[in-house]
Amino acid sequence: MKAKVLFILMAIFLSGSIANAQDEEAKFGNDPDKCRAQLSTYDQFYNQDNYKDAYPAWSWCFRLCPQSTKNIYIQGPNILEYKIANAEGDEKEAFIDTLLMIYDQRTEYFGEEGKNNGRKAIQIMQYRTSKAMNAFRLFEQAIESDSVLSEVNTIGRYMQLATILYKKNAIEGGELIAIYAQLVNILGSQIEAGQVAAEKAKEQVDGMIINTGVLNCEKMVEIFTPMFEANPDDEKLLKIIQGMMEREKCYSSELYAKVSEKLYENDKSASTAHILAQYFFKNNQSEKAESYYKEAIELQEDESRKADLYFEMGLLYFNQMDQYSTAKTYAQKAINADANYGKAYKLIAQIYAKVAKDCGENDFEKRAVNWAIVDKLLQARSADPSLAEEVNPMIAKYSSRFLKKDDAFFYGITEGQSYTINCWINETTTVRFN
Repeated sequence: MKAKVLFILMAIFLSGSIANAQDEEAKFGNDPDKCRAQLSTYDQFYNQDNYKDAYPAWSWCFRLCPQSTKNIYIQGPNILEYKIANAEGDEKEAFIDTLLMIYDQRTEYFGEEGKNNGRKAIQIMQYRTSKAMNAFRLFEQAIESDSVLSEVNTIGRYMQLATILYKKNAIEGGELIAIYAQLVNILGSQIEAGQVAAEKAKEQVDGMIINTGVLNCEKMVEIFTPMFEANPDDEKLLKIIQGMMEREKCYSSELYAKVSEKLYENDKSASTAHILAQYFFKNNQSEKAESYYKEAIELQEDESRKADLYFEMGLLYFNQMDQYSTAKTYAQKAINADANYGKAYKLIAQIYAKVAKDCGENDFEKRAVNWAIVDKLLQARSADPSLAEEVNPMIAKYSSRFLKKDDAFFYGITEGQSYTINCWINETTTVRFN
């Protein structure tokens, strides 16, 4: 019985020893002692920046004990780049081949395929420019694999290569915009996570896309519409679309309005409400425009910045809703917010001109409105001299419609006296004759 137990224990010990030996061989190759010696040799030279003498021992380890340590793949590119810089012809090409093999072999033994594909793509851009599309596909795989964990350098170089390929007509503008949107989304997540390098990368990527000139409203609508429809609640995507379309002033786009409305639901702001109001105004959707203008006014905390909102709302009531008294009220609010808002005075003049024929019981009362019109035009020019070119012809036009002195005689009116215009205009003016 004791002999049997002893046999079992010896079998367990031997099997453990065999397993350890197999692990040792897998990690350090057929000659573990030599592998350790070679690792130590190249590491000493490497730490002295002596890449020339580090190469033979490093190469031995790379070929014969490739699983021994990740340092082979971390330090290897520096050694190979030195050899490439100091070689020519076929020898140089052989070193480049080895450099590219580093990333495949690193993935085989230590994983991180996405990162290694990105690193390999960068080296192809450096040393094998004729293989640019190979690098491009590797970048695609790297970003698809790692997403928000992608290395910042990979993101930047991917965008750089994409812009180069676009300029060479190797990829379409739509594909370039889609890549940009994907990368900006990733960088946005990295910035939120506190990665400082991502902020600089974002600036560089933005600059690249702008310099291509590919951005235009039509192309962005084509690219972003299906993306928006597939992910209408993806706030990061919505902000990217909105930001890019704002940069190109695509405010009349239906897609821009839809995206902005979605974002507004989650984060109401005066600026977003104003943009939406302007969109619906321009597209003759007066009720929605009115609603967003009111919200913009309510949300705007800076009283001085409300003048534009009041003025535009006055224009809305005047041009689209035929509510002339309300239009005047908002034009006056713009003036109250900014006494030099000349366009608001001009708008009131236009409102008076519009209603003049309905303001009064007789020809005299109706023509008297021209005095108030000219008053407002003069105030517009005084408040904002840059309006002179616009209002001077209008002043001449409506001044020519003043009553003649002989006509005024029958109404008992004398030049220079005060006169209050009837109807809702209710303006006190000065009598002048043509």
